Amino acid sequence: MPVSSNQNAAAPADKNSKQPPPLVLEVDEETMKFKAVNIPICDAETLISLLDSSDTAVCNMSLEYLTKFAEISPQEKLLLLNYNILDHLCTLVNSSDPNIKKNAFTCLSITTELDEPHEKMRDHQFLELLLNVLKKKDEQVEIIEEAAYTIANLARDFAWKAEIRKSGGMKLLVPYLEAQDPDIKKNVTYAISLLLEDIGCRTEIRLVGGIPLLIELLNTEYPEILENVMTCITKCAQDFSNRIEIRKHNGVKKIIDLLFKESAELYPLTIECIATCLEDNETNYNISNMGGLTIIIKFLSSEDIAIKRNASLALSKIARIEHNHSFIRDEGAIPILANDLSNPDDEIVITTAMAVAKLAKQELFQTELYKAGAVEKLIKQLENENNEVVCQCLIALSSFSENIKLRANMRQLKATIPTLNLLLSQDNQVLINACNCLDIFARDSNNREELIANGMVERLVDILSNEDPSIQSVAVLALSRCMQDSMGRQILNKIQGIKKIIDLLDSKDNDVCRNASWTLSSAAVHKSIVLEACHMGVIEALLKLTHSISISSFADDALGKILKHHLPAKYWLNNSLSHEDIISNGFYDLGYAGSRIGLNDVFPNLKELYEIPVDKKREILLIDIENDTNLKDMIETLQLKFKDIMNKECNKDKDSYSVSVNEEKIKAVANVVCDAMGGQINPEKLGDFAYKFAITEKKMNLNSNIIPIGEISAGIFYHRALLFKVLMDFLNMTPMIRCTLYRSGYNRAWNTLELLDDDLIESNRRDDGEMIVDLMFNPGELLKVGTVEATNYQKPT
Repeated sequence: MPVSSNQNAAAPADKNSKQPPPLVLEVDEETMKFKAVNIPICDAETLISLLDSSDTAVCNMSLEYLTKFAEISPQEKLLLLNYNILDHLCTLVNSSDPNIKKNAFTCLSITTELDEPHEKMRDHQFLELLLNVLKKKDEQVEIIEEAAYTIANLARDFAWKAEIRKSGGMKLLVPYLEAQDPDIKKNVTYAISLLLEDIGCRTEIRLVGGIPLLIELLNTEYPEILENVMTCITKCAQDFSNRIEIRKHNGVKKIIDLLFKESAELYPLTIECIATCLEDNETNYNISNMGGLTIIIKFLSSEDIAIKRNASLALSKIARIEHNHSFIRDEGAIPILANDLSNPDDEIVITTAMAVAKLAKQELFQTELYKAGAVEKLIKQLENENNEVVCQCLIALSSFSENIKLRANMRQLKATIPTLNLLLSQDNQVLINACNCLDIFARDSNNREELIANGMVERLVDILSNEDPSIQSVAVLALSRCMQDSMGRQILNKIQGIKKIIDLLDSKDNDVCRNASWTLSSAAVHKSIVLEACHMGVIEALLKLTHSISISSFADDALGKILKHHLPAKYWLNNSLSHEDIISNGFYDLGYAGSRIGLNDVFPNLKELYEIPVDKKREILLIDIENDTNLKDMIETLQLKFKDIMNKECNKDKDSYSVSVNEEKIKAVANVVCDAMGGQINPEKLGDFAYKFAITEKKMNLNSNIIPIGEISAGIFYHRALLFKVLMDFLNMTPMIRCTLYRSGYNRAWNTLELLDDDLIESNRRDDGEMIVDLMFNPGELLKVGTVEATNYQKPT
């Protein structure tokens, strides 16, 4: 069991721990030196004290016994380290006696072999002592071996990997890859393999030329060295630049060739190494030419679980390159992959699903995999308790569902509801992949109908509360798919989910804002949703996003669709209504939003406006055909007037009829507007027209800031232009006369008209161009846009 460094620091001597075998020495009476003593010594602390003996025999014997003691278990090593054996050994490794020096290094390498280095090992002087050994070109082979192994022991501590590198450790170790002694190579490659877990060391080994030396060592006849080398190359290949270096020195081809040799025990590591190198696209592209694809697919059928796992991993990476797909198929991998989707080993299922996901992006492989039962097995795996299995199977199902025919089959294959149920998962990646998969499923109308009926909208709205932007982004995008169905929009409106979508518009994540805007665009065909959204501040939130380059097009689209279905808000914001914006009952005009609009403002509804006490602000004009008798009378009057015009003109030819009738109708409407709003006004006396007093009096009488437009008895430009547009729309004049409403400053507003000869043919637009209808000074007169008269009408002179 690994022991932590904290435990190392505080570990007391255990009286009941194992002790070294008794050391019995005899006395040489002639020299009076110890050959041994006749007192047995079985205490570790006493043995350590004998390391200070000036007698080399005693010192060597103690080192030998302490080494054997340290080999018993990690507990014995810790005991010796707690007795400060390291201090004694660091002294002895500098001994002039070569045997003492060698035995001290041996004891040092064995004693420091712990899963986690002891605190006494974490000392820069100790590291420097080891590195100094590597600097000596004439040092004993055995000492270099033990020094390298001790460095490996120190490199088990992740923080000390970087310290060793900074102290020049990697640079000193690499040259020993060319050493003649196999034990030096073994220990050096082992030390390097541990150091390469540090990203800085992976860069360092490339810079000091270590990668070509490692590749050269692939030819070694020693299995232990080969295993270390393979581990080193695997770790090196985690870095982009190192993968290129490995490719340049033909490393992958040499590794592949090892798979054709007899050392089967290294096959798992060899295949893992190849899989890591396949992250390099050029290597991946050429894997078939190097003979790698054939052998990898062969190992897919291996009964050795480790070999099969790594072969499956390698193939999942090979499948990333579309160029390789036909080779994979030709090698007969499709049936194997389909079968492995039901393998009891989760790791194999994961990597197999990854390969299938890539292959299934092409219709040819989709069909073959589908016929081999891959889809059914993927669906079955959605019940797996391993979240990674579920995630990869969802990605694969998404790939299949890109095919319209296969997507339509997902409901019959019972894939939709199990996927929907995954929205209850607590795993974030499962949620993300499930949302993506459902988004694709729901492109099919039958799938979408079933998903919505089983709670897709409600579950997605719940997920929007998740604080992870990645989840919010895919969930709201999947929700947009539901908004294509009227039932989906009704459910969203019923559960008041629009508030959560609007809240996402304030996200700092661009994808979240973009997808939320798209969902609002899809939902905006439902009028109740639009009204609720405007009340909750959607206009203000979207306006903020229109200033973002990456999101503006989506925000503009959403805003346009919302305003299209909420004309009061559109007029408030844009100061204009086109001929396509047909005013209906319930419209109200509360003035221009102007530059004062802020994110804390929301567009008010009528109920809220009615609750505001009478104030000095501009009146709110209401179109209420049901209760506004004056407005109703105007419409009835004009309907009768239009009949008279039609009767008078019915005997004229079509061309004359089209022009005269329409102009007569325009003049009739203009006269009704003018009469209702206080009559014709002399331009020179416009300032004397006391409309404000009449409106204030009306507000007081109604005890409201809201005035039905038919109640306005004295109105100017903005009253008359709105009333004209209302009457034209209510009388269905748009097919022959396109009426647009504009508003500007100084209480000015006007209508531009465009007369058509044929309501069905756009090309039959008359050449008169746009004209402004005068509703103030000469009711019914048409002023060509751009003329002085028209300009004067639009703004005060």
